[in-house]
Amino acid sequence: SMKSIEELDDRFIQCHRSYIVNLPNVTQIDRHENLVYFSKEVYCLITRRKIKTVLAKMEQLNQNI
Repeated sequence: SMKSIEELDDRFIQCHRSYIVNLPNVTQIDRHENLVYFSKEVYCLITRRKIKTVLAKMEQLNQNI
């Protein structure tokens, strides 16, 4: 299930009901288009409600490095 995959590692987070992302691979979050970018051509959707959670988790991971 999606929940079991998300629980495998702290770096995984569900950003949409259909997507789980690996946070170290995220390069940009577009708040206006609700997209998470991994490179210029590779992206997926993110829900508006999850944007703040994803950004906070990314900040937390960056502090632990």
